[in-house]
Amino acid sequence: MLLEALCCGLPVATFAAAIIGFAALGCRIDLLPFLNAASDLFMVAVASGSLNSAEQQADTLVGYTCGTLTTADALTHESMSRHDPEGQTLCIHSVSVAAENQRKGIARRMLKAYLQYVQQTSPQIQSVQLICKEVLIPLYVSAGFTLVGPSPVVHGQDQWFDMRVDIHQ
Repeated sequence: MLLEALCCGLPVATFAAAIIGFAALGCRIDLLPFLNAASDLFMVAVASGSLNSAEQQADTLVGYTCGTLTTADALTHESMSRHDPEGQTLCIHSVSVAAENQRKGIARRMLKAYLQYVQQTSPQIQSVQLICKEVLIPLYVSAGFTLVGPSPVVHGQDQWFDMRVDIHQ
């Protein structure tokens, strides 16, 4: 699969139009507050598609990554619940790839592109952090993150883990 674009910092209306596509990817979180608060920290991956019913080339949304800023040094429910434009820590809330495109390296490529974008456009950001389940630790390590340890954040019965990458230091 050829990814035609990894786009960040587009107008909110552009991302808002894609929310239906995100729901089709199985997104279970309400993305609109993130879009309204921090559209410059939202990235989509688009692949060149096949001919549609009108025999036109159609691009396909295959994934997205989104985050917000916090002034906190560690991720907590509170630090992840709002966007603080003055924050130096970027909290990644979601990395999602359409089921039919998973296990093809797209998430890793999106994350690496996202980190590069943040380094180039956001000099105030000192670290990028996220929480993940144990099965996803190798993915995030392959994208440059370091395992910090078990997270104090609780969602359901599974243990979550803090991951971090330091930038601009």
